[in-house]
Amino acid sequence: MADKYLARLEQAASRLETEAGTVPTPGKEWEVGGEEVVDDGSSGLKVRVWVQSGAKPVERYMGVIEVEAGVEEVLKACYDFEVRLQWDDGISKASKVLEVLSEQVSVTYQLVDGRMGTSSREMINGRILVRRGGGGGGGGGEKAIVAHNHIDYEDKKPISKDIVRARNHDVGYVLESLGENRTRVTWIVQTELNGWIGMLNIKKLTIQNLAALLKKLRAFLLLLKKK
Repeated sequence: MADKYLARLEQAASRLETEAGTVPTPGKEWEVGGEEVVDDGSSGLKVRVWVQSGAKPVERYMGVIEVEAGVEEVLKACYDFEVRLQWDDGISKASKVLEVLSEQVSVTYQLVDGRMGTSSREMINGRILVRRGGGGGGGGGEKAIVAHNHIDYEDKKPISKDIVRARNHDVGYVLESLGENRTRVTWIVQTELNGWIGMLNIKKLTIQNLAALLKKLRAFLLLLKKK
């Protein structure tokens, strides 16, 4: 069954890797969405967010941060739902892996609670993990790409009539080693929310949420080092 999704997910991973390679100097298609200092300024680190307003079917967003951890540490924090739910309060605890199809490919379920009178959104994604170079040793050149794309998955229907099925388009993250215990995280979002969204300013909200997500990830990784 993994073969059913593999080619499309490989395309998604390739797209993410190419887009991450444009950082920190995006091309003409990307505009600056925001820039924030990640702490009290002592580290000199910032989280940056760009927006591709002309993307179809909806805007595409790219957030970038550097963290003080190796690629494998960051990957575990993001890829394993049990770990991710310890720091990412943007997704519901109902989020999980529905099925593991191969070492590379799995099917995931994510639920995001509604806000300001809007319905919760659920997403069914095919997910692929692609590794490049480095051999997992933490040295330079090591890279991990995790790409998600919406799929039709018959075994999973909406769990409630009040939940709207959203669709992700080639989303995910690229983790690139910058040397021992330092990784650049590029996180890309493009989601058709579908349904009624009320008065929400989706562009502003997505930029804020993406910056907050990356800062929470870095804070979680720093907390792990202190334990």
